[in-house]
Order: sequence, then structure tokens, then C-alpha cells
Amino acid sequence: MNANAVALLGHASHQLSMHQRQAIKPFLNKEYATLCSPQSLVTEFLFGDELQSQLNNIKASNKIGNNDDHEASNKIGNNDDHEVLWCLLRPKRLPRGFSHIIAAVVYHPPDANY
Repeated sequence: MNANAVALLGHASHQLSMHQRQAIKPFLNKEYATLCSPQSLVTEFLFGDELQSQLNNIKASNKIGNNDDHEASNKIGNNDDHEVLWCLLRPKRLPRGFSHIIAAVVYHPPDANY
């Protein structure tokens, strides 16, 4: 019977933490809304023991997707037989000696003449 009482208290504590997260969520910056997801672990702290590392990970992932962090230019070239998309990327951080990343995609249609 004591085990059932402990399990019930644990479940109630977890549910209370989930309700508190959902109550805080509207007041958080949208980029940090994932902290309130049910998949985040609940410990003695509302957002878990690793809050700072979670915040750093969120910032890092938002930097990758943010268009302000790099300059990009696209050029599409084509002729009758194929199309080419060139992309010149200039991220703020690259290994020493590299200032750009150039990517190209070539599309050959199935009915090309060669």
C-alpha cells in the first residue's frame, strides 16, 4: 500500500509540474517554448537539471536556421538539357582558411538527349 501512495504522489507531482509549464509557456519567448514540452524531464527543478545546456542548444539550433547569420546568394543556370543551382554561403564561423562554402546541384531530366 505504501508503494501505491508513493506512486500516486509521484504522478500528482509530475502532473502539477506539467500544468505549471503550460501556465508559463505563453509568457516565454517563442523560441524557448520547447522547454515546456512533455518530453522534457521533470526533476526537482521545473525545467530539469540541465536548463542552461538546453538553453544553449536552443540558441545554437536557432542560429543555424536564422538567415541573419550567413549571407547566401543563389544562381540558377540552365540550358536545354540540364539545370544547375549554385549557392554561395558565407557563415560567420568556418574553419581557418575557409571563407565561403559553394554548393551546386545539377538536375538531368530523364529525357535528356545525352
